[in-house]
Amino acid sequence: MRDATLSSVIDETQRAFDGYPYLVTRLVAAMHHIILLPRARHPEQLLEFGRRQARANRLPDGASL
Repeated sequence: MRDATLSSVIDETQRAFDGYPYLVTRLVAAMHHIILLPRARHPEQLLEFGRRQARANRLPDGASL
């Protein structure tokens, strides 16, 4: 995904979701691990954290900002 597209996705996500940011990792079909993320961080930093987490644990991750 290009940076311009990523930025527009981040902007749209911020408008659509006004809760706390979190990272969810699928461990197995019926079990997920949820990590609450600090609101004070910029969305780009949170997405980079998610990318690093996915590379480190080699499990499917998703971030809700």
